[in-house]
Amino acid sequence: MACGTGSHIAYLREIFAVEGLDLDPKMIELARTRHPDISFHHGDMIDFDLGRQCDVVVCLFSSIGYVKTAPRLRQAIANMARHVRPGGVLVVEPYFSPATWKQARLPGVNSVDQPDLKVVR
Repeated sequence: MACGTGSHIAYLREIFAVEGLDLDPKMIELARTRHPDISFHHGDMIDFDLGRQCDVVVCLFSSIGYVKTAPRLRQAIANMARHVRPGGVLVVEPYFSPATWKQARLPGVNSVDQPDLKVVR
């Protein structure tokens, strides 16, 4: 979802068969230039329909923030989940402002925030 110019695809394609989807035709054009052998789709994450399901659907780099409202967020998540096979995985990397991140005591998150080292796992 929201693949942009497809920079991260170079890493994902080493392990997965990948496709991309983005709302911006210019981003898709750049992604196709980088990866001419990969299928890219024009669509909005809230209502796209690939007509099939995948093992993994990812929405990275805070792209989910482009939906902008809670109702559109629910639509996007439901639509992405609809494209995940039973037993598959949906990964949505949310956007947290630095202030929110420091205040959030997220379960299962370990972090180091030092001037020359930033780790979140």
